[in-house]
Amino acid sequence: MKHASLSLDYFALAKEAKALNTSGAAKVIRIAFLADCATQHLADITRAIAARNNVQADVYEGNYDGVDLEILDPNSALYGFNPQYVIILLSSEKLKAHLYASHDRRGFADETIGRLENLWAAFRAQSQATIVQSTFVLPSERAFGNYELKVAESVGSIFTEINYRLAVKAREVKNVLVNDVDFLAAFVGRTQWSDPRMWNMAKTLCRLEHLPLLAQSLLDTVFAASGLFTKCVVLDLDNTLWGGVIGDDGLEGIALGEFDEGEAFVAFQTFIRELKRRGIILAVVSKNEHAAAVLPFREHPHMVLKEEDISVFVANWDNKVDNIRLVQKTLNIGLDSLVFLDDNPFERNIVRQFLPDVVVPDLSWAGEGKRVDKPNLGILTSEHRTIAC
Repeated sequence: MKHASLSLDYFALAKEAKALNTSGAAKVIRIAFLADCATQHLADITRAIAARNNVQADVYEGNYDGVDLEILDPNSALYGFNPQYVIILLSSEKLKAHLYASHDRRGFADETIGRLENLWAAFRAQSQATIVQSTFVLPSERAFGNYELKVAESVGSIFTEINYRLAVKAREVKNVLVNDVDFLAAFVGRTQWSDPRMWNMAKTLCRLEHLPLLAQSLLDTVFAASGLFTKCVVLDLDNTLWGGVIGDDGLEGIALGEFDEGEAFVAFQTFIRELKRRGIILAVVSKNEHAAAVLPFREHPHMVLKEEDISVFVANWDNKVDNIRLVQKTLNIGLDSLVFLDDNPFERNIVRQFLPDVVVPDLSWAGEGKRVDKPNLGILTSEHRTIAC
């Protein structure tokens, strides 16, 4: 949201957490953490990131490794807290230890999924809150090497099966969402994600430096379920949807196609189209003559996005702040529901200054007169809650 450009630095957030004043927060969300790992630091970081988004996060921390006891006891403090969201955070270290001790590896995935389904059902019988269930981070060590997934009873195969089946089961249950912690670990690098020394000493799920990324991801899931998510992506055109300037280079001169930098823009447009498929509204705000701006949408053979994909198309020479306000009023949504994507740092900074509620990420692929190699699509979904969940 409005603080999307702030750094997810652990020490900065820990400092913010100690001085929080959320008395004027626009929204209060009650979140319970149930985990088989330590959550103290994670809870503090979660409160601080929520506050950056003008949300007061009231956090309940269950007893260490007390997930089953908290959920199965109808008189537990969990139900007294009356959470809106319960985050079940389970560590790979504990799961791996149970697997190593198991005498029935063939049935281990069934046993693990059965346990989680029972917990979900028991919780649903006592509460209307939504469960956010974590996936398990795949271990970086592989006893079978490249044959790890070939061998059905290997640790990697069993973890992969559990994560897949967990996701499938969650689709069948109305009040269970999945937070893919394994994706975060893979994004960072699994060998960099975990800290065996900190696990042995303090039972922390990951390195402290990555806790903000985990907290942000968990909040993204909660925010999206609470209705706090991006509803519209506002797109610039020149050097954002294609390479070059349509007004100067013409239809045949812009970079958009199968090779070189043109392929990167095709990939970017394809991803933007996927956002539309999930329900995100697309708008265009461009400093261009309207006839030139719509030409690629109508006639370029490699244009992935079409004119009908754009709900609001604004191409003129007015300032972009006013044009973004026009988009917001036309769609009748909040400014904090908008993400603005533009290659020009000047335009980005102007929008940040005059429309602070609009999310304006720095586009790492933005050409700005330089060669464009590949757009970083991850910035749209994983960095600083640009597009939630």
